[in-house]
Amino acid sequence: MPNPESESELQACSQPCWAKGVATVTVHGGGFNKTWTWEASKNPTAPSAITGTRDGKPLLSLEEKDRAPQGDRTSLP
Repeated sequence: MPNPESESELQACSQPCWAKGVATVTVHGGGFNKTWTWEASKNPTAPSAITGTRDGKPLLSLEEKDRAPQGDRTSLP
């Protein structure tokens, strides 16, 4: 598979553990290692937790504290 970040080839593997509500995808190639992890939401109002790292350094993170404000829904049209 061509690597958009370099001319090297990528190697990807996934390790889905859906029974535990977690899935991890790792990508190695072109002198880097990326890991993406998804964790199912613990309740209907909380976001799923998503993290991404490159060579062990954070790329992005979405977790419970990133929940959108809920506010008063009774005033919506």
